[in-house]
Amino acid sequence: MRLLQWNWSWNWNPRPKTHFAIVLTVTLLATILSIVAFLYSYRQITQNPIVEGIVVKSVTGGDDMQTPIIEYSSPTNDRKRFKSKLRSNRQLYFVGDRVEVILIGSDYKPKLKSFLSVYGLSAFLALFASISAVSTTVIYNSRIKSRERNK
Repeated sequence: MRLLQWNWSWNWNPRPKTHFAIVLTVTLLATILSIVAFLYSYRQITQNPIVEGIVVKSVTGGDDMQTPIIEYSSPTNDRKRFKSKLRSNRQLYFVGDRVEVILIGSDYKPKLKSFLSVYGLSAFLALFASISAVSTTVIYNSRIKSRERNK
């Protein structure tokens, strides 16, 4: 019957080495994914054509988020418009602003070239991995030191 009882006290913790191994694995995985996302973004910028576009309109959604609509010239010399996926609370792009547009793939799918749209995922994963690594190391060291004091 002892196996079915839970220890709900606040000072119960699994072994620090087990926690350290789990979080270190997650940190390494996030680091690897961050590097892969960065290399993919870098490849997008270097291997796809980049054209100049002009913000022709700024649309406000029901949630007060601003979204720019951009007009650009495609490689086939057609003028096309697209609604950016980059939205913000305050308006970042105004009508008449010149922006860079990345044309991705063989069908030239447009994407606004900005830090968040290009490197946002890799930056988030790198930040997550850094915070995870630092906090895990601090917590692990503090638990080891508290164990040594209690001996």
